[in-house]
Amino acid sequence: MAKQNPNKAVPETVNLGHFCLGALLGGVIGAVAAFWFAPQSGAETRQEIEERGMNCARRSGRLQPKRDAASKAKVSKSRCEQARLRQGVSKRLSIEMAVSIIIFGVGA
Repeated sequence: MAKQNPNKAVPETVNLGHFCLGALLGGVIGAVAAFWFAPQSGAETRQEIEERGMNCARRSGRLQPKRDAASKAKVSKSRCEQARLRQGVSKRLSIEMAVSIIIFGVGA
């Protein structure tokens, strides 16, 4: 019996060929197992996926108005706060201008 040299490199084509054969065989076995163990037919699976997609679309449609209403409420609150601050600044400027006119006689 002839001894094999452990330092001898295996040609790349042999390794690549074995890999491709294993990948192909694994794919075929996986496909057969998927068909064998599938809980329902392809038509039923497609129907279920379609129903779930429609449910998600309906739910997201219902959530959109809630988000829009919340955003509008925040914008409205911000605008009210902005108007309130403007009125406060305007009153303060009016008072300061009146005081400066009285004290310094500016504009008389």
